[in-house]
Parts: sequence; C-alpha cells; structure tokens
Amino acid sequence: MVLLHQNMALLLSEAFSGGHPIGLRLVGLIWMVLAGTQACSQQRLHVDEIILEGRFVKMRSADSAEGEEVYFDGVLFDEWPNGSLKSECTIQEGQWNYDCKEWHPNGQLRSSEELDPPYFIWTGYYANGALFFKRVYAFEPPAGPSLGIGEELQSTCFSNKGEEVPCLEDVVWPD
Repeated sequence: MVLLHQNMALLLSEAFSGGHPIGLRLVGLIWMVLAGTQACSQQRLHVDEIILEGRFVKMRSADSAEGEEVYFDGVLFDEWPNGSLKSECTIQEGQWNYDCKEWHPNGQLRSSEELDPPYFIWTGYYANGALFFKRVYAFEPPAGPSLGIGEELQSTCFSNKGEEVPCLEDVVWPD
C-alpha cells in the first residue's frame, strides 16, 4: 500500500506539472478506484461469527472443507437490536489492536479506546455526547491470555452536566 501511495504521488506530481486536466481527472479516478478496492477488501465479521481463544480471535476458513480455524484479520462488529452499530474493533493477525469504539443505541459515541504506549486510554461518553469518564491504564505487551491492560493509573469521571464526580470501581453505564 505504501508503494501504491508513492506511485500515485508521482503520477499526481507529473499531471500537475504538465497541467493536463484530463490527466488529472484520470489519475483521480484511478486513485478513487484503487483506494476503494483497498477499503472494501477488509473483512468484516459479526461477533457471533468468531471463535475466541484467550486473547486471539479466529474464524472458520471458507477455503477449507473441514472448516479449519484461522486467525481473523479485519473488523469485528456488533449491532444493537434496532440494527444500529453497537461496537467495532480492528483485529490484526488474530489479535485486538486496541482500536475499538462503541456507540449508544441513538448512534452517539459511547466509548473509544486508544493505545498510546506505555498507556491504554479508555474514554466513555453519555448518550448526549458529554464526557462520562477517562481511564488510563498501564499497558504491557500481551502475553499468554493477557490482553496487556495492566493497573489503572488514573480515573476521572463526570456527571452529564460536566461536573467532576467520584469514579466507581466498575463502569456503570447510565440508562
């Protein structure tokens, strides 16, 4: 993909320097097709279609008559009963890459995860979009069944009016 980006940059610079409007449109069209092909090639699976083995995510291979289990690469998702998106996580080579998002049934962002070594940051939001909490954990490289999320280092919680409030040990999502 990096080579594709470099080649497109070269084509674009040649088209701009030559001042060819048809060439620019053609290069732009090729770029959209190639970028769209790359984006569409990422596999998406519903959480009901996967197999969890400790911290690893597997799926049954469609290429195997025996239903061989292989590590999943792509986006894992779930939906609310109303059909709206509930969660989405990127999985690489069968492992969580700590890039997950959750949404409230109304479509508003509910939580997001960010890996910023040596920290893992989990941020939650109320259904109205107001900040609910921000929790910072130590991140340790995953080993065995561990996801690598360690000790909680800092926790800040807020009322839905934006006032800082004490955090409970476990997150209790308001209705």
